[in-house]
Amino acid sequence: MQNLIAQCWLPVTERLSSQDLLRQLNQGVRKLEKIVPVSITALMPVGEIFKHLIHYGIVDLTPNFNPSSIALLPFQLGGSSDVYAGYLYNNTRVAVEVGRPRADEVDAGKCNLLTAHELYVWSKCNHPNVIPLAGAIIFRRSIASVSPWAENGYFGNYLENKKDMSVEARLDICIHISEAISYLHGIGIAIIVNPDNDLCFESFDSGYTWRWAPPEVLMEDSGKTTHSDVYSLGMTILVCC
Repeated sequence: MQNLIAQCWLPVTERLSSQDLLRQLNQGVRKLEKIVPVSITALMPVGEIFKHLIHYGIVDLTPNFNPSSIALLPFQLGGSSDVYAGYLYNNTRVAVEVGRPRADEVDAGKCNLLTAHELYVWSKCNHPNVIPLAGAIIFRRSIASVSPWAENGYFGNYLENKKDMSVEARLDICIHISEAISYLHGIGIAIIVNPDNDLCFESFDSGYTWRWAPPEVLMEDSGKTTHSDVYSLGMTILVCC
């Protein structure tokens, strides 16, 4: 690290570019990660999984989150997760999403494992149509994501409240959704799109709505792929337009 800093102070003609500096910093981080490999499993206690997430850059919002601000029932039911409305202590409204496991303890572990993977991938995303991840908390003995509250609501509700929206505006929404999907595919993420999600995507692998899933997924001929995303994207565009 000292050598890298010293290169920042070389004469102008010999000094590192910002791109070279970033590349070397990333290489250093990858080397450190390889030194201490971490394998998160479904059998790990939720607190241990959470600790690893924080170590790898997820923000622990526990000190900032007001647990008494969450209602008993979720604001929105997803395919395999529930979204609650909550507040930070500074009165910032946030969305808290937690996986919905079945009754058995094994499935709860798998649910936390899936959430951990989703949070790690989400934390690497940077796109105007992908809701940024604010951080994570442990909510009702499960790992939960915390993200900015989407003031325009969920896609289906948004369209329902905007029945007089022009064709141009609807096409513009479709473009934004397609841009987000293209970005996610570009960094290697497959996501099933459904009109119950936010206009900006915030879930990457936790489930899907049967009504919008492609035939090959319904028939279990294949898992979720970029091709299945395109099918579901077409369904979303159909609903929007």
